[in-house]
Amino acid sequence: MKNITDDLSLSTGGFLEFIVLKMLSSRTYSVGELSKALKMMGIKPPMGTLYPLLKRFRENTFVVNGYEESETGKRMKTYDLTENGRRHLTALRGDWKRLNTLVADLGGR
Repeated sequence: MKNITDDLSLSTGGFLEFIVLKMLSSRTYSVGELSKALKMMGIKPPMGTLYPLLKRFRENTFVVNGYEESETGKRMKTYDLTENGRRHLTALRGDWKRLNTLVADLGGR
């Protein structure tokens, strides 16, 4: 029997992946800024989650690195979404819409 999510590219970490890519689609972020923004949204990823996620994004050419000077004068690594990252985000957005429809169709109270 085929699972309803077999053809979706979402995984357990897919939620955070989708959110971070969506955030990067609007502006450049450092890891600290991403972490702070996620916390403000009520999303608290486990310690050590963002760096491996961004490393994977870099390896898959979803993001490129840059550097900016922080308010304290330190250089901080920043992340920008690439065109390949935008295409991946579009695919994930389609998966989220389909998953949302599947959940909505379950009905319930």
